[in-house]
Amino acid sequence: MEERVFVESPYGEEADVYPDVRVVEYNRPSGTATFPVTAGEAAAQPVLIEIPKAEISEAFIQIIDTDSGNKVVTTIEFLSPSNKRKGAGQEEYLEKQRRMVAAKVNLVEVDLLRRGQRILLLRPSQIPPKHRTLYQACVWRATKPTFCAIYAISLQSALPTISVPLRPSDDDAKLNLQSLLEQAYQNGRYDSIDYAADPAPVLAGDDAAWADSLLKSVGKR
Repeated sequence: MEERVFVESPYGEEADVYPDVRVVEYNRPSGTATFPVTAGEAAAQPVLIEIPKAEISEAFIQIIDTDSGNKVVTTIEFLSPSNKRKGAGQEEYLEKQRRMVAAKVNLVEVDLLRRGQRILLLRPSQIPPKHRTLYQACVWRATKPTFCAIYAISLQSALPTISVPLRPSDDDAKLNLQSLLEQAYQNGRYDSIDYAADPAPVLAGDDAAWADSLLKSVGKR
């Protein structure tokens, strides 16, 4: 288990910033009026407040071959909001994608987030429309570098068990995403969330109706 750590400002991503007021000094022509300053007047004392910044940790899993000098065989990534939002987190993730492919390390990506830009190794435009589902998993094998396996995952179905490639001489490992989700739900005490409120982003169409019916059937609405 490894992690990335970076610092992010709560005010969003970097942007061009322009001042509302400019103070510029020019050579003043003779006869120009000046404004008097009251003698002995004290300057106002501001309160100095440090801008808060959040340290974000992103965990990921690496499978190591101890017989070959701890060579990384496979990396498993669960995408986070910072991966899918333009900025330092996304740039770092895209760079890691490139490094994994260049180093011929198997890459397993799981995107269970509806918000943000989808940045799996296989881009949305390369995926057939019927497989462009709310959630997706992408598996890239170093032994078949021109192919990606895409798992189309809908909201209304259980999460799949996906194949995790290892060394060429090994059988695939199986990763049961539904089991992991249920364990995370219990450990994270997500049953205490107010499910009467709409999620963000808000669901639409059949997914909204399905979720509403499910929550009512278990007494959450």
